[in-house]
Amino acid sequence: MTPILHTLATRYASATAGRRGAGRDFLIDYEELLIEAGARDGDARELAEAGLVLAERLSQGLLTIDRDPRSGTPGNIRLARQGGEAWLFGQLGEVAPSAQREAMARMFEDAAGRVEYWGAWCDRLARQVRDGGPVSPFKRGDAAGNRELLKVIEGVLAWQGESLMPYASAVICGDSKRLKSLGKRVLEALGAITGRTSMEAFGILEKPRSVWLHGPLELVFPRGETLDFSGLPGAVALSEVNLAAAAAIRTCATICLTVENEAVFLELVKRNPGVLLVWTRFAGSGVMKMLGRLPTHILFRHFGDTDPAGFEILRDLRERSGLEIRPLLMEPVPDPASPPFNERERETLRRLLGSAVVADLHPLLARYLAGGTKGRFEQELVPLDRVVEALAGRE
Repeated sequence: MTPILHTLATRYASATAGRRGAGRDFLIDYEELLIEAGARDGDARELAEAGLVLAERLSQGLLTIDRDPRSGTPGNIRLARQGGEAWLFGQLGEVAPSAQREAMARMFEDAAGRVEYWGAWCDRLARQVRDGGPVSPFKRGDAAGNRELLKVIEGVLAWQGESLMPYASAVICGDSKRLKSLGKRVLEALGAITGRTSMEAFGILEKPRSVWLHGPLELVFPRGETLDFSGLPGAVALSEVNLAAAAAIRTCATICLTVENEAVFLELVKRNPGVLLVWTRFAGSGVMKMLGRLPTHILFRHFGDTDPAGFEILRDLRERSGLEIRPLLMEPVPDPASPPFNERERETLRRLLGSAVVADLHPLLARYLAGGTKGRFEQELVPLDRVVEALAGRE
């Protein structure tokens, strides 16, 4: 009896009756239930049918099989509106959906007063649980998981200062990796509560806020101390905290070149003709802070891949920095062997063609989209001597 009743209970819990409460008898087609239980024919069918007949007899009218009055052929299985749910889940030793809903709603109501500004969110979720509405990012029927998620959200909201995610995760979850695995669900809740949809907004960082750079750069601190990076042969990572502590940033460079790919950045470091080199893809806050504090005489250039994602990075840099950052050697190069654009890449190009931030690149992007393929897009394929010559104004 139990396997077929488990299938019936699962179907009931996912239906409106299970999410909101039964307003009428719950009906499911007899054959449909057998198929769903993997008991269409053979021995499995015989066992399932015997289980349903036994359940009908034991339920004292709470579960019935509607049959054709002439042929006796089963039509629907009917679970009574009053008492049917309690009997079914009692037979299985499981908590009934109505009790699950009430426990989940009370969980949100009890939590509403713990954090000052999430009360309305908790109250709304409690109502939606009882009304059968959406409860995302929580899951009906997962009491332990829901309690954990609520605790994690509360921990993120209360986080003080800045820490890397593994440390924050260990403190909040007791597991250095758990916060990342819950990330999408936590961010959905944070967005609904505060409108902010990044962990960084709450001081929990995927990686340190820093900027990798090379070239003539000097930090001047409030008491007059200076830190000069100009003579260093290799690239350095400069923390955003140190940038913020500096009273001024000085450079004798006339060009700041942002470079998309790390390997190319490190090769250019070896050949740096005296420009300020910065490694960045989609720039973090450290890069944005440094770009915004550089002297006004600097010319900004970006050297990246010439695929749709590469131009999207340039658009992002321009939009978020507010600077006039021009592309360097980013003319797409056709290649007959290149794969065609996929739909996502075509959509990126169409979005770029609608962006005023890159209006000067629209003719180039239109030609690129019309060509239909990515071409030789990797910046590693551009000879480094050409890059150095372009920076020196010889190309």
